[in-house]
Amino acid sequence: MSLLNASGISFSYTGARPLLCGATFSLHAGDRVGLTGPNGAGKSTLLRLLSCDLTPDAGALVRRRGLHVEALWQEHAAAHVSGGERVRRELERCLASGADVLLLDEPTSHLDIEALEWLEQALPRSPAAMVAVSHDRTFLNRFARRIWLVERGAFREYAGNYDEYRERRRSEESRHWSEWEAAQRLAGAAQRAVERRQTVAARVRRTPAGVRHGQDHYERKAGKVMRTARLLHERAEEAKAAPKPWEETPVPVFDFTWPPRSGNVVLRASDLSFSYEGRPVWRGLDLALRRGDRVALAGANGAGKTTLLRVLAGELPPETGRLEWGARVRAGYLSQHGEDLDARSTALELCRAVRDDETWIRTLLGCWKMPAERVHRPASALSAGERTKVALARLLLSEVNLLLLDEPANHLEIESVEALAATLEQFPGTLVFATHDRWLAARLATRTVALPDEAGRTSSRTRR
Repeated sequence: MSLLNASGISFSYTGARPLLCGATFSLHAGDRVGLTGPNGAGKSTLLRLLSCDLTPDAGALVRRRGLHVEALWQEHAAAHVSGGERVRRELERCLASGADVLLLDEPTSHLDIEALEWLEQALPRSPAAMVAVSHDRTFLNRFARRIWLVERGAFREYAGNYDEYRERRRSEESRHWSEWEAAQRLAGAAQRAVERRQTVAARVRRTPAGVRHGQDHYERKAGKVMRTARLLHERAEEAKAAPKPWEETPVPVFDFTWPPRSGNVVLRASDLSFSYEGRPVWRGLDLALRRGDRVALAGANGAGKTTLLRVLAGELPPETGRLEWGARVRAGYLSQHGEDLDARSTALELCRAVRDDETWIRTLLGCWKMPAERVHRPASALSAGERTKVALARLLLSEVNLLLLDEPANHLEIESVEALAATLEQFPGTLVFATHDRWLAARLATRTVALPDEAGRTSSRTRR
């Protein structure tokens, strides 16, 4: 049974490029739809259209009479609770509402592994149709039965979960490239045929020696050859006009020459403790880092992963314990909410303030799927994911050799997370990061450190 139907809907914000152009789709009872696409492509906007918070510029969006819709928005706030607790409370509210349709904008944000597993078990028990924006591929693989893709103004639908969508899309893109290459071969062959006919027409047009009155005859013969040449020329122009398939900027081989090489021993931390308002966060923490380590911090929300990163970044002093830094260590820290970027400065200006190399800046942001024209937008006009990309680029362009990253995948689309992982794998320094993205942790970490429990026990697991 159809709950809502969209027919040819289009939408754009004033002065901006269209986010949707002629999108047509339906949502049915019991649907589980994963909504994906690049940062800034219009995923949240589409949810706002479905909730009737926004009205399409064109087309029709018809909802069943009396349809009950509930939504979880990225910006929903509840004072005095952590991001993970806030999201879980909002999710529980949505699931208990009895709604026919749930619109979930990044429901996996800030959730720890335990909460993610709770979510993946709770959603199937609800009879509501659901549309979820998520950058967690593991979640989308378990949740989605259909994928909606919003990209460069176009809307496309694919059956299956996220991995199945990616496989279908790879096949689709391969077919498009094959068709385009065949069209270019046809254009080349047709153009060569045109040139041969032009040569023949010029030869036929010449009246043989000794023939005085046959010029019109030879002109007509040449004209027939040229008509064929014109038809072939038109065919060649049509083939050449075939649109070239979109080509993503690949992740190049980076040569990070500017970060100084640290000593082999980056850090020895022993017996660290920290409390908030008298409540222990962790105590008795020991951590050793060597150059080139890729350490993932594990632990539930509230276990102190962010606190530890801030202590290592020098933003917070430990209550007890000792930090011994190795030679030539320069640390750079990315908070969960990104850097405090100057809202008036463009992405390009912000990055050039760190390293005045526009080629490097554009290469980094481009391979992380940031459109070239958006580097000229002020930070205030960028999406949360785009601001994260700018903050990450500033770190990698600076002379730091120890990256401390708190949820670097927050607000990044899945393709950007993949590109970021490929970039960080080439970083010559040391990496300590906290993430709830299970794919990213498995891809990057050479070692996982679980923060101490209440008994003070800690654990470390090395990837084989």
